Amino acid sequence: MSMFREILRQTNERLRLPQPAKSRIILEMAADLDELFLFYRKQGLGEDDAMRASVDKLGVSDETLVQLTHIHESPLQRLLDGLSSQARSDPAVG
Repeated sequence: MSMFREILRQTNERLRLPQPAKSRIILEMAADLDELFLFYRKQGLGEDDAMRASVDKLGVSDETLVQLTHIHESPLQRLLDGLSSQARSDPAVG
């Protein structure tokens, strides 16, 4: 994940979602980038080329981020994120 830290940080800043959803997306993207990197390395690409190919293949365009936001803003997800947020901020919980 450290190889892709900057692209993940930038993506995190661009996502307009509550933190629990952002964290899930970033973790999924980190895992995807790592898998793609290993795939490209096994195909014979050097580290730099494998990193570039991985980021290009993942496609973190504005359109992709809008689609991810839409998917993660389902009514059920909003409810779960709201409950998660309340649980963290409620001093009576925990």
